[in-house]
Amino acid sequence: MAMSQDVTTAAYVHGEQEECEEVERSAEPGKWSQVKGTIQWASSRAWDGIEFVGEALIDMIGLNDSRYQWAIDEHFKQKELEEEARRCEQLADAELNSSSAA
Repeated sequence: MAMSQDVTTAAYVHGEQEECEEVERSAEPGKWSQVKGTIQWASSRAWDGIEFVGEALIDMIGLNDSRYQWAIDEHFKQKELEEEARRCEQLADAELNSSSAA
């Protein structure tokens, strides 16, 4: 391996065209991988930005809410009211029983 590096270096130093092109070709994949990496990074950042704006817009408009959320909320509200009414009845019954016992 050391000899091939020395030959390439020597050929480049002496200005031989063929060896010089090989050196340039071996350097190109590094450049293209940098360009590819930069493009991937930029497209990823752009996608993240678009996704954020889309989610914010959907939240603002209200499209991510459940279609029947109002019915679910009403059900739980009704359940709470019924539970509160039962507790009041139990308290009233307890007061009646304690006053009639005394």
